[in-house]
Amino acid sequence: MKMKIQKATLQAVFSEISRFRGKDIMQHIHLSVTEKDGLTFRATDGEVTYVKRVALSNGENVIVEIITPGELLLPPKLEEVTRKLSSGMMTVTLLDTNQIEVKQGKTSAKINGVDGELPGIPEHVKGDGITLTTEVLTMLVTQTAFSASDKDGRPVLKAVNMQSDETSFKVTSTDSHRLSQKTIPKPLQLPTLNIPAKRLAEVVNTLEEKQQLSLIPAGNHVLIQTNDREVYIRQLEGEYPITSRLLQCNASLKIKVNRQELLASINRSLTFAKDEQYRSITLEPQESALRIYSASDESGSIEETLEAAIDGEPIKFTINALFVSDALKAFSTEEVTLHIQSNDKPIFIFSEKDPTLTQLVLPIRTA
Repeated sequence: MKMKIQKATLQAVFSEISRFRGKDIMQHIHLSVTEKDGLTFRATDGEVTYVKRVALSNGENVIVEIITPGELLLPPKLEEVTRKLSSGMMTVTLLDTNQIEVKQGKTSAKINGVDGELPGIPEHVKGDGITLTTEVLTMLVTQTAFSASDKDGRPVLKAVNMQSDETSFKVTSTDSHRLSQKTIPKPLQLPTLNIPAKRLAEVVNTLEEKQQLSLIPAGNHVLIQTNDREVYIRQLEGEYPITSRLLQCNASLKIKVNRQELLASINRSLTFAKDEQYRSITLEPQESALRIYSASDESGSIEETLEAAIDGEPIKFTINALFVSDALKAFSTEEVTLHIQSNDKPIFIFSEKDPTLTQLVLPIRTA
């Protein structure tokens, strides 16, 4: 195999897919070079299999010149060498000695190759999928995935759950202490999916803006497909908890407040939050105001008051500041409303201008 390729093109591919390399033989990236399909890169870590295709030209400029077709495994050292080369074309050749030769100008490097074979694309039968834009998928993930668990006790809670019913499509994540749900108010023809939240977020971060994609069930994987990539993410096993009963809210107190002001106040209060694990701060509704305070015997205390519309009998409650901060960041609206039932029942966060998003956080019980 021998080819000439723009250094920027190869470096961009490494930047996109190297995070999905695994250990041992899976540290390498498989590359197939053909006149028909151009370049096809494949990386896998056992959970995610990422296939990236690169055309020979972009219509105006030649990106890749194939001298001899073939295939090889690209070692991690090639990424390091590529990064340190100058811009412009570089030549990559697989030698008979199983070394990979890289040439550019007066620079020549030989990188030791390996024998072996990278795991292939997961065996699967494609089901019916849906078409989304990258913006929509990014929104679904960024507004929910942070609530997924990072613990191994119940692996399925590490997933973003996607499911559709007769009226809507819902994306949910929960770690049993908080919950995020985004609703698209129309049904989508997609079976229930439990996609690892962290891996899904990593994949979404590689996608280009303003691009159509397909989300397709593929056996025990889900396939995210665009015109130049196929990404297989292995689903998590287990039955996702029924969350509908958790989302029933009969609020006796509603607090409408400016979202950015509340977020800034909570972040300031974190400076004095006394519990490193729960980062607890206290919110106390007052007449037309919301008092926010935290204290620590070691560092001191902070207190401030925000203007707020209070509807109902005041209830003082303690929250995990980091959880509420994450929930507030998921909204883009100017105001949010906190729905409180009691100081030991879930706190709901809604926005009148975005009724499709629900955030739920359990309060911290205090003596």
